[in-house]
Amino acid sequence: MNATRDKAALYCAGQDFARNAAALFLMTAVFQRTMWKYHMPRAYRVVLLDAGHLCQTFCLVATWLGLAPFCTAALLDSLIEDDLGIDGIRESVLYVAGVGLPPNL
Repeated sequence: MNATRDKAALYCAGQDFARNAAALFLMTAVFQRTMWKYHMPRAYRVVLLDAGHLCQTFCLVATWLGLAPFCTAALLDSLIEDDLGIDGIRESVLYVAGVGLPPNL
């Protein structure tokens, strides 16, 4: 996979803040890792809750560090999953979080 700013923007449905990010984190889930404890469809819900909790913590820590965090679920799932080599069924992309520097005020 060739990681470029244009690819980052493409992954995030053309959003410029993804293109200009200093770092971009792609969150995926392997559903079987949760299904041992929570049976379908509860496992799917728990995975989504965990992704939200992780992203909120990411945003809080990034803000505390003086960075400008963002998150988005506007994704081109199939493109990302193909590039990562995951099948989209057993493991799927859920969310993207990123950081940049805040603008000078």
